[in-house]
Amino acid sequence: MKVSIPYGSTHLTVSFPDNISVKLLIPRDVPGLRDPRVRIREALKKPIGSKPLSEIISSRDIRKAVIIISDLTRPVPDNIILPEILRELNSSGIGKDKITIVVATGAHTPPSFEEIKNRIGEEVVRNVSKIEIHNAKDKSNLIYIGETSFGNKIYINKTVFEADLKIATGCIRPHIIAGYSGGRKIILPGVAGEETISYNHFKFLTHPKVRPGEIEENPISKDMEEAAKLAGLDFIVNVILNTENEVYRVVAGDPYIAWREGVRIADKIYRVSLESPVDILIVSPGEYPEDINLYQSLSKAVNPLWYVVKDGGVVILVAECRDGVGDSLMEEWLVKASSPEEVVERGLREGLKLGPHVGWFTCYRVLSRARFIVVSSIERHKIEQMLFTYASNMDEALKLALKYVKGKPEIAIVPYASKTVINVKGH
Repeated sequence: MKVSIPYGSTHLTVSFPDNISVKLLIPRDVPGLRDPRVRIREALKKPIGSKPLSEIISSRDIRKAVIIISDLTRPVPDNIILPEILRELNSSGIGKDKITIVVATGAHTPPSFEEIKNRIGEEVVRNVSKIEIHNAKDKSNLIYIGETSFGNKIYINKTVFEADLKIATGCIRPHIIAGYSGGRKIILPGVAGEETISYNHFKFLTHPKVRPGEIEENPISKDMEEAAKLAGLDFIVNVILNTENEVYRVVAGDPYIAWREGVRIADKIYRVSLESPVDILIVSPGEYPEDINLYQSLSKAVNPLWYVVKDGGVVILVAECRDGVGDSLMEEWLVKASSPEEVVERGLREGLKLGPHVGWFTCYRVLSRARFIVVSSIERHKIEQMLFTYASNMDEALKLALKYVKGKPEIAIVPYASKTVINVKGH
């Protein structure tokens, strides 16, 4: 059996002996829209749970409008969404001098202006007054807007809060701690302050309902929703993508009602079932930009699926990581430790920090109970310094994994982990 696994902008192929049980866990195959722009226009004209933008605008005195977009770590097709939103705003009397785009970076390394321009297109850049890249660490551009029922003090981007109209784009797909991305998540963590993000991410990190696909009883998701309401998010345009990152569906309108409809659609294509945990889990976040760096690849592929591998099993991560590790503080925590237990103990002793929290979770949930092999463009010495096992290609990784487990192992392959929710019986 041969399987092709996404790796950067290409794929790696691995062959399995016939006597080994291999399960391929992939989202439901759905076609992309022939012309997603048409569906975006329709969604804007007939929003879910909300008046159209034109009616919202006519009922207010709009002096400042913001459109909040995701950074480069999310494959949101803003190059086709933004022109349609701008057309709606312009036709309703909102000119370019009143429109600012804010790039929601959360706690990620901010992209450059050139990278954003390449992502959204020069036409969009010419038709707004300003593009602001959010910096969660810049306290001078944060404003306190209240506290959630979970005790989180919400600081968000001033430009966003002071706008009279707040619109957000995004994509809806499984998320390791938020259940599903999109909707409310553009505010927290998107344009929130570092302390607000830290509280949200760490306070309930080990809560049993904090996992991919879970939103109803997920305290992290609920905290995000309350933050978005405090911020006054008005309107969203979110997409659901297929495995090729083509637009499958579009939802627009109320940030909570429309988003939940999007989650309902997404769950039908992204959720798969597995009878029991496996001996070897081979996982990729998906093609670039999903595997842009190790930080994102651990977040999207390894940490969400820790329960899919048996105790004593092996996890193989396939991720190009063309931008390297992606978080210097996470790298420092892993390199300085002599064992996964040391990383876990440091987090418990010092408290978790943004960045290292991803590596901490990998140590806490994965390395504490399974071996971990990485197939990546990151140099061997760096991978090994971070407590992981390096493999130069898929054949080498599979040979190592088969050496670590006894008998005839059961293997699961998840080539699009960022778009997959796995139900394991009993978990």
